[in-house]
This record gives sequence, structure tokens and C-alpha cells, in this order.
Amino acid sequence: MWRRLLPCAAIALAACSASGGSQASEAQADVFTAIGADANAAEPDTSGSPEPDPFAEVLTADVRVVVNYAGAVTGPLQVGAFTTNPPTGAPAAVARVNEPVFPVEVTLKSLEEGTWYVVAMVDALPESPSLPGVEDPLGVSAAVTVLGDGVVDTTVTIQDPAE
Repeated sequence: MWRRLLPCAAIALAACSASGGSQASEAQADVFTAIGADANAAEPDTSGSPEPDPFAEVLTADVRVVVNYAGAVTGPLQVGAFTTNPPTGAPAAVARVNEPVFPVEVTLKSLEEGTWYVVAMVDALPESPSLPGVEDPLGVSAAVTVLGDGVVDTTVTIQDPAE
């Protein structure tokens, strides 16, 4: 989901076209400021990370998300789970509600153990399910910790974009 958050770092419900450039636009920087992130921050260095054990059991859990929105914008609801905030790359799990009536509850299935951030957006016209436009209201959850089997609950409150 998310041209406003990072170029080509989106809820990849559709392919992200190559846009070139590595700097966020002024509008994108405004979104980063709104959610307390740096649009031009460097990626973390993971070169010293140990190789994962290919035979280790992978525990997963579902994340049940209640999405709240009190604004007037209408359109499909897109929800995705990311390992970073702001989100980068494709989401690990997605859900879509074509005609949401808020509050909406969706379940993101089979997320691996770790820390997740849930992003939700109302995809206003013109519809762009893989990359939100400046017209799309969105929200990001607090960090969600998945420790294994079961269900974890979280809430996302969507805010209208700044005008």
C-alpha cells in the first residue's frame, strides 16, 4: 500500500511500477512527519545477522484488527501487515473490504513471530489499491508482537489526509 510513505514501498496488491529516484517527495515527507518517521532514513544494516535455520519451526498467529474511521471519504478498505514503520516492501498479509461500514474487523492470517505494524487505508477515487494517493485516509497501528500460535488483537484509527 504506499506511495505516500515510500516510493515503491507499498501494499503490493498489484505490482509497483518503477518510479526511479530514492528521495521522498514533499507530500511524502509530510506523511512521514505526521507519523513521526524520517522519509529519507537509511535502511538498517543487517549484514551481521546470522543465517536463519531452514529447519526451525516457524510459529505463526493471526492478527485481528479493528479499524476505526469517522471521516467522510468512501472507498474500499485496504489493510496490510509490515515488519517496519514506515512500511517498506510488500506486506506479509493483506485484507480488503469493498464496502466498509466502520468500525470494521478483519483478520490478517499467519503472521510469523516478531514485531508487526498494521497499516489501513480507505482507497478513495481514483482507486489505487497498491499505492495510496494523497487523497487516501490512512492509519498505522502501534507495534504488534506476535509470539506464536493464537490470535493477537490490535486497533488502527484512520485519519483523513492533511489538506
